Amino acid sequence: MISTIVGFAISMAFLFLMLSAACSAIQEIVANLFRWRAVTLERGIAGLLLSGPFKDELYRLPLLESLCSPNARGQLLHRPSYVPSATFALAILQLAEDHGMVLDGSVAKKAATGTYPATEKLLTSLLRGCTSVTEQRKRLEDWLDSSMGRVSGWYKRKAHVWIWIFGIVLCLMLNADSISLSKRFWNDQALRDAVAAEATEYVKSAPKDQTVNDQGKDQAELDRYWDKLLEGGKPMACGWLTDKFGLCWQIVPENIAEIVSHPKGMAAMMGMIKFDIARLEAAAKE
Repeated sequence: MISTIVGFAISMAFLFLMLSAACSAIQEIVANLFRWRAVTLERGIAGLLLSGPFKDELYRLPLLESLCSPNARGQLLHRPSYVPSATFALAILQLAEDHGMVLDGSVAKKAATGTYPATEKLLTSLLRGCTSVTEQRKRLEDWLDSSMGRVSGWYKRKAHVWIWIFGIVLCLMLNADSISLSKRFWNDQALRDAVAAEATEYVKSAPKDQTVNDQGKDQAELDRYWDKLLEGGKPMACGWLTDKFGLCWQIVPENIAEIVSHPKGMAAMMGMIKFDIARLEAAAKE
């Protein structure tokens, strides 16, 4: 009876793991095709600077234009999905200088009268008290870093919505009915064994660069990677987590292939969020 339950759990988990992986892959392809990250970053910068036209001029500066990727004709038209905070700060100071904005604290009370008054007031308030260009750069860099969490949240919410949409469409196309599938797996031992064997083989043969299993040599190291990647992210299940940029990671012990080759080891793994190596190894030896 226990082997039936374990085989059933493995079969269902592996099936929906494959479906979720397919949805994530489709979402990533669509995101790259339509450049969602770059578009979201552009929207975020326009919001930060309170001006779309100022943002457009910023992107035309050589500092940011050099970060663009070429299109099929070799033209640098694809805007970047990431801008280093140091580059961002230098570009803003350059454009502010081009427009004659005076951003030092000595004229903080002066009314903005330039082309972009809202942006000038914002930058003047942000840089008030800075007595050197180095201080201005540092404050702008910190401002961008602290604001990017909100922009990352926009992208993650959009990505999650589309993953749900792709998941629903994929399930409908493949007729992935959980009730029917669970009945089939429960009643068909040969099918259960075949799926469990395929799941074990998949874990054993998966390329190491898909996970960080070559890094989790002991519990302390596994915990270190887990805690670092989880900062600003969200835990999922079976060692999986989503980092603050929306990327998915699975943190596994070095001997995961050996553990999942035992049914009870696999069953113990399915019930964990972050892996406990001692418990996994104990379950695999039962």
